[in-house]
Amino acid sequence: MRWLGIDPSLAATGWGLIEVDGPRLRHIDHGVIKTKPSTPIQERLYFIRIEIETIMGRLSVGDAIAFEETHFAMAKGGMSAIALARAQGAILSATGRYVTTVEIMTPTQWRKSLGIGGNGTKEAAGIAVRTLLGLDEVPTPHDAAEGLGIAIAGSTRR
Repeated sequence: MRWLGIDPSLAATGWGLIEVDGPRLRHIDHGVIKTKPSTPIQERLYFIRIEIETIMGRLSVGDAIAFEETHFAMAKGGMSAIALARAQGAILSATGRYVTTVEIMTPTQWRKSLGIGGNGTKEAAGIAVRTLLGLDEVPTPHDAAEGLGIAIAGSTRR
């Protein structure tokens, strides 16, 4: 079963794709979708949606997604909770025609699933992902590593 993990953001949406075969986890791909703050919001949201659809089609993601739920208190760097919610909506609408299984987790939930504690750092998440997937290096950038971590956590919840 393939799991796509998504760390939503208007500026840098991290994603990671894994394959789960019983207890074995295999890294397929990962990356980040970036948009520029100077671009109108509707264009940024459309770009995120199209990129997620492209990733899902190109990588034959047809099983499940795991998605980080972002709370109002988590709005970072001056980004409003409304902007984050818009990005989440664009991403979820892009996945609707591809998958039927959706796991939505808080950052605390998916980090605990990786064994790094609910307040684990981005660095700790990257190290856990490297270990669990048997990779030679920590995936970069951090947004993509978190996408992989979310995919791993989603797969363990099912």
